[in-house]
Amino acid sequence: MAGLARHIVKILLQRLLTFLIILTIIWGLTELSFIITGKTPFDQLLERREPGVFQQYLYYLDRFGYKYDEELGRPVYKDPIYIRYFKFLKSVFTFDFGPSARHGLRPVSEVILERLPWTISLVGSAFIFGSMIGLALGTYLARKRGTLLDISMTWLIVGIRALPVFWLGLLLLYLFSSSRGWFPWGLETGVTRAPDIGSHMVAWFWMSILPMLTLSKIYAVQYLLVVRNMTTEEMTQDYVVTLRAAGLPEDSIFNRYIFRAVAPSIITLMAIDLGFVFGGAVVTETIFHYPGVGSLLYDAMKANDQPLIIGGFTIITLAVLIAITIAEMLYSYLDPRIRR
Repeated sequence: MAGLARHIVKILLQRLLTFLIILTIIWGLTELSFIITGKTPFDQLLERREPGVFQQYLYYLDRFGYKYDEELGRPVYKDPIYIRYFKFLKSVFTFDFGPSARHGLRPVSEVILERLPWTISLVGSAFIFGSMIGLALGTYLARKRGTLLDISMTWLIVGIRALPVFWLGLLLLYLFSSSRGWFPWGLETGVTRAPDIGSHMVAWFWMSILPMLTLSKIYAVQYLLVVRNMTTEEMTQDYVVTLRAAGLPEDSIFNRYIFRAVAPSIITLMAIDLGFVFGGAVVTETIFHYPGVGSLLYDAMKANDQPLIIGGFTIITLAVLIAITIAEMLYSYLDPRIRR
């Protein structure tokens, strides 16, 4: 257990260092943008006409190490570079990225948290549905390895994998929404907030079917091919041949030995994929007018809402790194060889 604890501490320190490096890159890009353009991420606030906006603008300039020079009529540096860096880190770890000019000066963290349930429900359901199909079919094809069914299905899945997500989404929209009107297109249902247990749940479910099927394709083909290939390779190992020669039933060999051998890698892959659930699917959410984090970031980039862009990518990065950390710890627990 001591070796496992040391390895987990090592993983945590590595991921913390990775997160700090990514944050440093984001901060460096904002600094470079200010040097080139003379604008801060908060300058869009000056386009608003609400009372108190300028005071709010000055507050966030000061919070991030800037000040407004009335003689020059633009923001300038107030603090040394290391102070500005630590102020940026403080804003990240307190989730205070500033207000979003595009969303009525609401805090960025509040805007993202409002959209997060939509993304988790959509991408999470697509992940569960697609991965379960992929795991089941991948296992089945592995046990049918070398047969005509295995070969033909594998080539078919490879072809389906090559289909672009945006093309599949547009096709489903045309067939089942535009042409027949069976499913709504985004917010045509009138749902304007995150799904709950009440009346909005049915409307959310109906509007989520097509984007969920679109995203499920990604997970289904990925896990099908991974499970099939890993299981097929494991079934050719010498110990499996020995177990067959000893007279063990095929089901017993598969469930007691082969599945245990491939399970750690599959669990690790699933844990990593779960991290990307928080990032949403920008293309799919945009095509289907789905109000998730992905479409939120797309709209923010179009409007150059820099606080929202910075906050969104920071939270997504944190979620992915947490998922990778959990995956590595699981893998270390399931496979002691990794700790060496």
